[in-house]
Amino acid sequence: MTAATLDRQTEATADHSSPALEAIDVSRTFNVGGGLFSQGKLLRAVENVNLRLRRGEVLGIVGESGSGKTTLSKMLLGLMRPTNGEIRIGGRSINGIGRPELSRLLQPIFQDPYSSLNPRKTIGQIIALPLQTHKSLSSANQTKAVEAMMAQVGLPPRLIHSYPSQLSGGQRQRVAIARALMIQPEILICDEPTSALDVSVQAQILNLLKDLRREFNLTYIFITHDLGILEYIADRVAVMYMGRIVELAPARQLLAEPRHPYSKALLGSVLTPNPHLDLPDLNLGRGFPDPLNPPTGCHFHPRCPQARPDCSTTAPTPKRDAQGLIECHLFDGEAA
Repeated sequence: MTAATLDRQTEATADHSSPALEAIDVSRTFNVGGGLFSQGKLLRAVENVNLRLRRGEVLGIVGESGSGKTTLSKMLLGLMRPTNGEIRIGGRSINGIGRPELSRLLQPIFQDPYSSLNPRKTIGQIIALPLQTHKSLSSANQTKAVEAMMAQVGLPPRLIHSYPSQLSGGQRQRVAIARALMIQPEILICDEPTSALDVSVQAQILNLLKDLRREFNLTYIFITHDLGILEYIADRVAVMYMGRIVELAPARQLLAEPRHPYSKALLGSVLTPNPHLDLPDLNLGRGFPDPLNPPTGCHFHPRCPQARPDCSTTAPTPKRDAQGLIECHLFDGEAA
């Protein structure tokens, strides 16, 4: 069986009719720099985000640091409430789901395996913790369940009594994945889970996540700044800039023919292993704008090589079409 055939089978697992998770007009603002006699400034970390996550798919979210990816993930996990908008899981508002049930529905995998594991607990204790919280199992049955999950994620049984400091970075991330899967969640929110790992270890973890997706029929939100990773693992990609989704499309389509100028710049920033090629020139002008004083109109216009006069005065309206979602004045003339 070829890799292309496996990819088609993987994409076929996505149920396009029933959403696993929805974000509806979700925004999150923070009051920054306020004091006893000053009001402070408003920081719009996430602004009017709409997402519909299909069951069994991998939705990639990409953008520069400061684009709002992690704030959005915290809201999706229920760790932070939106200032406006609503998040639903299986059609139910996240506000009406208790913490124990919510943790059975979705689990996080964090960026840094060096800090996300308790250094005072053994690997077996770390992986078993969700079972102690959610299930009434005997100590012997807990140990059997932990050993089975360790085998599932490629951890040798001899490590069950080891501590995180005795493991490599890749092994620690496998522990984090095992812990997240112990109570069989439906959705995993992966916040840059490979960025702290060596390149060869990144590939191993990505392959593991793809295998686990097929094995457990999992749904992923995969947050990263690396478009190369999304090309390998994602079904659809959402591009975020200053808290907004500026483009959303099937991964292969967006990576082959990005429409938004920012998406094109991100794609152009991917480094090549060819030592004879210079570093890419993104042609983005000034650096990232001050989020406390965002540009008027389209937030991207000061850096956009295709900016028009109306880009600096009027914010573009998101448009949905057969190719996905686009928020750019260059597409004002196209049918919504």
